[in-house]
Amino acid sequence: MKIAITNATIFNGTGGKPFVGTVLVDGNRIVSVSKGKNRVTADDYIDGSGKFLMPGMTEGHAHLSFDSVTATEDLITPPPEEHTLLTARVAKTLLDHGFTSAYGASEAKLRLGVAVRNEVDAGRLAGPRIRAGSLEITVTGAWATRAACTISAMPRR
Repeated sequence: MKIAITNATIFNGTGGKPFVGTVLVDGNRIVSVSKGKNRVTADDYIDGSGKFLMPGMTEGHAHLSFDSVTATEDLITPPPEEHTLLTARVAKTLLDHGFTSAYGASEAKLRLGVAVRNEVDAGRLAGPRIRAGSLEITVTGAWATRAACTISAMPRR
């Protein structure tokens, strides 16, 4: 399905000044960007008058499984099932704020980013394109080792 976004102020990321024009999208791909009030053939039209249109941003250091973290315990306390849902919500939040790509820096638990990436790629979850990260790693004796020792001494529920 072709969608034309017309009369929008377009910032195309090339270094040039923004301009009023039309963006033609076919499926999930931008197929043309034109200056001025060119009429294109499309299945649907969106009037972008008074709106600003720009390329999606890239989050270059994403921790999809980290949300409102104030202590290491916030990363390990949620069970994996709930943490997977939290990770999916963070991915959607990134997309809702204009980030169309995310490079995973690390995740709180094994495969959280991978599982969400797979669901986004399959079209079952909304989210940016994800390059999934792995578990948080560090050298022996650094902050994560101390945190792990502290956490292992915590009482179990």
